[in-house]
Amino acid sequence: MKRIVPLLLGVVFLALTGCPPEPSKPAAPPSTPPSAPINKSGTGVAPKAVKPVDEAKPDVSKEVGEAVKEVKEAAVAVGTVVAEKTTEAVAAAKETAVKATEAVEKKADEVVKVAGELAEKAKEKAGEVVVAVEKKAGELVGQAEKAVEKAEETAKPAVEKAVEKVEAKAKEAEKAAEKAVEKVEEAVKPADAEKAAADKAAAEKKAADEKAAADKAAAEKKAADEKAAADKAAAEKKAADEKADADKAAAEKKAAEEKKAAEEKKADEKPADSTKSPEVSGLIDSLKKKWAFDAVKNANRKPKLFVSFSDDMHQPDGMTVNPKTKTIFVNFPNFSGRKDDKGPKTNPGCLASVKMDGKVEKLLVYEDKVPFPETGQVGPMGLFFGPDGHLYVCDNQYFFNTNNKSRMLRVLMDGDKPTGKVEVVVEGIKLANAVLWVGDNMFVTDTFLDLPGEFGAGCVWKFTKDEIVKAGSGDNPPIKVKPITKVEDDAHCITVQKVRKVAGCGNGGADGLTADKDGVLYFGNFGNGEMYRIKFDADGKATTDVIHETGAYFNCCDGIFYDADTNKVYVNDSATNAIHAFTPPKAGEKAVFETIWTNGDTDGADGSLDQPCEAVVVDGKLIIANFDWPFPELLNTKTDAPSTLSLIDLK
Repeated sequence: MKRIVPLLLGVVFLALTGCPPEPSKPAAPPSTPPSAPINKSGTGVAPKAVKPVDEAKPDVSKEVGEAVKEVKEAAVAVGTVVAEKTTEAVAAAKETAVKATEAVEKKADEVVKVAGELAEKAKEKAGEVVVAVEKKAGELVGQAEKAVEKAEETAKPAVEKAVEKVEAKAKEAEKAAEKAVEKVEEAVKPADAEKAAADKAAAEKKAADEKAAADKAAAEKKAADEKAAADKAAAEKKAADEKADADKAAAEKKAAEEKKAAEEKKADEKPADSTKSPEVSGLIDSLKKKWAFDAVKNANRKPKLFVSFSDDMHQPDGMTVNPKTKTIFVNFPNFSGRKDDKGPKTNPGCLASVKMDGKVEKLLVYEDKVPFPETGQVGPMGLFFGPDGHLYVCDNQYFFNTNNKSRMLRVLMDGDKPTGKVEVVVEGIKLANAVLWVGDNMFVTDTFLDLPGEFGAGCVWKFTKDEIVKAGSGDNPPIKVKPITKVEDDAHCITVQKVRKVAGCGNGGADGLTADKDGVLYFGNFGNGEMYRIKFDADGKATTDVIHETGAYFNCCDGIFYDADTNKVYVNDSATNAIHAFTPPKAGEKAVFETIWTNGDTDGADGSLDQPCEAVVVDGKLIIANFDWPFPELLNTKTDAPSTLSLIDLK
């Protein structure tokens, strides 16, 4: 078959060029016959599937497939050559036409005629070539088909013989396999019998074991059910007994609470302590009657004991909360431990932290860090976290030296822990009492200005963040304020308020200090309870107006605290052992107050108010510091243990 391809190619070449091709060597005949018969389209016909055998069989289909493939390739080559030659002829005609067109300018009619003749001849020649090629291609295809038929006739006997031989071998292998299977089955029969007997025994044993396990489980379940029933009965009886005991205890507790509340109410209705002046006693009695506070109806507001402090931490005063950790920080000036207001106190002033679980930790003794040179003491009162994360502390030196010796301190903090370093940032204040940061400004109340000819007076100081943060750090000296007789005496003073004399009241000026959500400041006089509001215009100028006049609702304003959640300001009334509250009033309006709780003179051991001086709110809990250091104008009559924080649940 391989000889056909060169012959076809030679014929095509001769027809197109008129020249014979170089002779080629004839292809060697195939060494083996084709493996399968080939149809005219060149598609192989798969032989009948037979089982593999060991001996070699002739591969007829391979040679036939190659021959068909070569014939196809020759036909494709012929078509390609024809197409190429036709293209060339057309291209030549086009070129001639172009040349003829160029000659039109000289000899139009003659050139057109000649060009037409040439084009016609080229066309006829191309047609003759195409016809000749198609005829020759048809002859070659016919010869290829005859070769295929001949190959099929030649290969057919060999293929059939090979198939017969394979089938015979397969039958012999099948018979041998059947005999082998019979032998294996004969050998396995005894083993199968033994296995069947063993399986039967195992099954019987398994059934017996399962029955025994089921019986055991049933017995255990029965016992468990009986025990559960007995336990349930016992639990129900125990629960009934406990409920009865609880009901009894609750009834007894309720009766005791009602009895105690009635006694407290009765005690509150009694005239104030006879050791007080008639003016003080009468004033306290009239205020309590004005409130018409009912301890029984307000029993849910009754203070509970939150924390009792050790003897070295008595007289809790200033309080603040770390907004990030909700840890409470408390200052203890321990004034009641000093002797005749001179010399070291029995217990020096200190700082402690209180967690909401009641855990107390003493953090710092102020006298170990920054004792005042002239007194050797520190009177730590109000405190507040600054924007730098440090605590700013009021050092009240007035109780040791009244000549403008009070200071503002900065306790450097690392989170909830002091680093051990304390710096002095302001000097020259009379009685530094409360401190508050609002934005980039620090405010401080000064309670006693000791103005000549005045019953009492206080003021509020303002310092900017820029000057305070620098003051007292490194080589920077503290800020030194001037003595105040009027606002204009020092630019840091933003308001001076005199204390109007009222029978039964003291002369203490500006004390508690807070600010609402809008940045409006509130402060009040300790001596007569008058309260003020401070607003700032766009230029930072302060305007002060009165929101509570002396005696309108109370006559003493100690520490105050604004709680954003309830939108209320809580007022510590040290004079009457009371906590009041008001919502920030609108411009031009006075505050409207309510009494949260009040009680008589107590030692505070059960959480009752014992001269409340400061308050903070943490998660709906009102935490109150009980100062317990009586003045003549107060209901409290003596300092007594324990020193405590009270708690009122506002929720």
